[in-house]
Amino acid sequence: MRDHLPHELVLIERACFQAKGTHDVFHAVDSALQRMVGHRLLTILVYDDAMTLATRLYSSDPATYPEGALDPVASSAWAEQVLHLGLPFVGHSEEELASAFAYHQRLASLGLGSVVNMPVRWRGRVLGSLNMLDAPGRYAHLEIDLVRILAHLVVPALLAR
Repeated sequence: MRDHLPHELVLIERACFQAKGTHDVFHAVDSALQRMVGHRLLTILVYDDAMTLATRLYSSDPATYPEGALDPVASSAWAEQVLHLGLPFVGHSEEELASAFAYHQRLASLGLGSVVNMPVRWRGRVLGSLNMLDAPGRYAHLEIDLVRILAHLVVPALLAR
């Protein structure tokens, strides 16, 4: 039966199984998404109870986007979609990012003009979000279900923190 599993899923399962802590799980998911989808930046955020402030638990570029940093939640429309309804937000251009994020100019200065914000849910509640960013138009033909499946592999790590 294992012969029918995609090799990437076997690699990520093995990495999560061998993980010593939450950061190892986050890194394993980051690596799998990099190989299977691609991104320039990946972050994993959790939100306060009011869903107004985000804490960055993981960053693939901690020098530019440090772990532990606090960010205000994006626009209310974004928050409704991602945090309350649990639906992903996919932005394909700098204009779409500007409509959702106050710090869109910083993203643009780094060449980041597309985003996937995938809510990570458990028992009907958003625990956090996995966020992939890349060049404008990068996610125009994205297989969103693949991102959803890989993002939800961080649920145990988010629950354990």
